[in-house]
Amino acid sequence: MGRNRKPAGLVNMETAKISKAELEERKKIEQQLKGSNDRVYKAPQWLCSLGKKEYKKLVNDLKSSEILTNVDIPVVAIVADAYAKMHQLNEVLKNEGLFITKLSDRGAENIVEHPATKLYKQYNAIYKQYLAELGLSPSSRAKLGALNQQAEKEQKDELLQILND
Repeated sequence: MGRNRKPAGLVNMETAKISKAELEERKKIEQQLKGSNDRVYKAPQWLCSLGKKEYKKLVNDLKSSEILTNVDIPVVAIVADAYAKMHQLNEVLKNEGLFITKLSDRGAENIVEHPATKLYKQYNAIYKQYLAELGLSPSSRAKLGALNQQAEKEQKDELLQILND
């Protein structure tokens, strides 16, 4: 399975295997696919109140980057919903503890892990996966930062070439 494609604005022309014309065409297509963002700032109705708060926080945190569009609503909603569910499960675990006593078929008492811990782990995995999709995990931010730095350097190099010609 190959790596994900970089946005056209972040492609390094020195190492890229595409022409400038192909790159410009990709930039144009990506801009067309970007779509509008008029609905992204309103949380979906199906989210619980905590999920809506988290959704609005995420959207506001990403507002300045201008990367979110209406097609990203489900991804942000999944992150917010997973966050809310993790919070609910954490409350259950705080109240009931990490372990519970369970009776076996023969009547013996066994101490076992609370079922909420398994659910918490599942929602945590969903949360982390979709945070990375949005570029909000520390490693994905570092990758984006390096790509943006490279893109800025290339843009400056192109400007210098034009000025020197």
